[in-house]
Amino acid sequence: TGASRVGAVASCMLDECTAACGTCAGTTCSVAGQTCEDLSRSPNDRGDWLCHCVAPKEGHQQGAAAACAEDECAANGGANGRVCAAAGQSCIDPDTHAANTWMCACVAPESGRASGKAADCHLDECTLGEVSGVCRAAGQACTDPVATAGSRGDWTCSCVDADGATQTQVAGPATCATAGWCATTTVCVDARQQCLPSAAGGSNLGTCRCVAPTTGADAVGAAASCVLDECTAECATCAGVTCVA
Repeated sequence: TGASRVGAVASCMLDECTAACGTCAGTTCSVAGQTCEDLSRSPNDRGDWLCHCVAPKEGHQQGAAAACAEDECAANGGANGRVCAAAGQSCIDPDTHAANTWMCACVAPESGRASGKAADCHLDECTLGEVSGVCRAAGQACTDPVATAGSRGDWTCSCVDADGATQTQVAGPATCATAGWCATTTVCVDARQQCLPSAAGGSNLGTCRCVAPTTGADAVGAAASCVLDECTAECATCAGVTCVA
């Protein structure tokens, strides 16, 4: 298209979004519910038209319908996001190219998520540094018997007596009667590990055992080699669902 000129070459344009031609968009964008834009209307520039997604969806594609992305947490005026916010939770959409993938996720240190609704949140108090540190400093294991968000202060520390009995204490280090190797050395406790009074096979040496969230094989007469994988363990500094989300 373009205005005619007398005695000179006319300035012609080609809008591939509206014109009919071999390289033109035709109904490609409109059928997909998208808008069309021709980046250059020069007749010499062909095939440079774009299909644009319509807000709140995002995305564009040259020469074809776009694969539109939509964060369902923000869709419908943020209605889905408000479902999560009302429960004090975060809204996440792990796949913005698929429908009905939004979910509510509990806010750290609580854990849990649910698809399309508020989640039931859990809290293992032993994953909190200020709690697990109390037990680990004494070389004891930490246990939270009711790991729900509403149950607080019921965590326990436990240790093993000289006679092999397990002693527990709510919200603090347990008291165990030690004997033999565990009574005469602090090797395990210094490494924040549990000391078991006797090793397998009747050895006079005790056994050091890793305390959660660390893991590793028991060691007889020495500190165990414990490791902490923050990608899989539950702890105050651990990844949790951060990467998955």
